[in-house]
Amino acid sequence: MLSRKYAQPVFQIGIECVDIPGIITLSESFFIMKGYGKREIDLRNLLLAVFCSSALTLMLKAADMEKENRYAILLGNYLICTILSWVCAPDHSGFFSLSLTAVLLALCGGVLFLLGLISISRSIAVNGAAMTASFAKLGMTVTILISVVFFQEQIRFFTWLGILCSISAVIVIYQPSERSVISLSLLLFTLLTNGLADAMAKFFSALCQPQEENGFLFLLFSTAGILTLLLAFREKRHTGKPVVSKTFLYGCLAGIPNFFSSFFLIHALKELPAVAAAPLFSVGTIAAVLLVSVFFFHERLTPAQGKGMILIAAALVLLNLQEVMR
Repeated sequence: MLSRKYAQPVFQIGIECVDIPGIITLSESFFIMKGYGKREIDLRNLLLAVFCSSALTLMLKAADMEKENRYAILLGNYLICTILSWVCAPDHSGFFSLSLTAVLLALCGGVLFLLGLISISRSIAVNGAAMTASFAKLGMTVTILISVVFFQEQIRFFTWLGILCSISAVIVIYQPSERSVISLSLLLFTLLTNGLADAMAKFFSALCQPQEENGFLFLLFSTAGILTLLLAFREKRHTGKPVVSKTFLYGCLAGIPNFFSSFFLIHALKELPAVAAAPLFSVGTIAAVLLVSVFFFHERLTPAQGKGMILIAAALVLLNLQEVMR
């Protein structure tokens, strides 16, 4: 869907994320980029997009090891994303003239982005970073189903195969022998919240005006940031753990790649065919998180989890084909 817009010298882009609403994925945000620079056919931008997309999940894993205020890292992330959404906007006029629809979508998106990151952080502590990142990426199944229900988009053959692989992955991972080592409810909640957060970009592109993109993004990140601040001080009151801490600095550092992951993905899609770049981005992010989790954080996957992640990788390739073939 995004690839239709890349050939324009001046273009507006709505990025349906990651990542971490996150993860946007978060994050997946909205940029207005001007110009059309010189193309170089290489993998640098794709690798940078994978690095940025996986950074927040790994930062959340590192913060979990620190056992500090669990909302401090999220607060640092949203603080940086809010600042960057203002600084990177070429025009601030749209910030103060949002329609009611855009405001409501931004408020809902802020809540969902926060829920998505909370579910990721909680799931990392129980299920590990690799499994959590895989299910967060599978949230695009929710976005696709919403597109079918509300926007009458057609499900292609590849999508049915992707959904089948997703269901198979859940069945394989949640065998009776695995139920003592994973929390399927947390994984599915991560999938759902991140998928709903990504769907906000779809609703915005269909119901709102392009000139509202900058204000929408700023309000979305501001909403998530304010809610996170309240939760962080509530955590401090109950546990005594400070808000401004090492994990808060982790969040500030993670907010930069989280915000710019979509920027590098856009440029990668200008250099590579979308049918190759989109699946490589999704699977590459999972692979990066898996490698760091195994070799640095010493996570270990059971055979069932390994088979499930292979099915998830296949599902993401097939589901991304639905997106790029529209």
